[in-house]
Amino acid sequence: MRRIIRLLENITRATSLAALLIMVFVVVLQVTARYVFRRPVGWTEEIALATMIWITFFGSFLAFVEKKHMRISLLYSVLKPSLQRSVLVAGDFFVIILNVYVIHYGLLFAGAFRNLSSPYLGIPMFYQYMIIPIAAFLWIIYLIFEIIEILRNSDYWYYLEEAGGPVGISRKDSEQEHNG
Repeated sequence: MRRIIRLLENITRATSLAALLIMVFVVVLQVTARYVFRRPVGWTEEIALATMIWITFFGSFLAFVEKKHMRISLLYSVLKPSLQRSVLVAGDFFVIILNVYVIHYGLLFAGAFRNLSSPYLGIPMFYQYMIIPIAAFLWIIYLIFEIIEILRNSDYWYYLEEAGGPVGISRKDSEQEHNG
């Protein structure tokens, strides 16, 4: 299961990097063509917008995998370690439910653009907006893995030690505080 998560993470990271490089290239091309040669290239804006949208949603997934999203962690420091795990599972479950809604409405949103194409390149806009449900699906896969790890492994304290800990509290400090 960890291999699957790492594979998804690597594919997402590579796709984001490729999209970023493409976006930088077309923006430089657009600026150069417009201001140096005074002949703007219309299709560059379409590519820049599409890559920016994909980078945004894939970047959100990668930030979550790397524990860079904001969480209210003050609650963890006042709970016993066993309750901390329960709170983590409940929080992850809530985010799964939220992402189910994002998938549903993301598919509706992308579907609303299925008959529209970009003006210059003629690319269906549906593909541009399919990143919304794709990214939400990636979140769900990762969250399911994370819940399984939390429930299976009592030392899976990723928020407490790997991510710097809530208010500087480590697992060992938390156990000592609650055990007296």
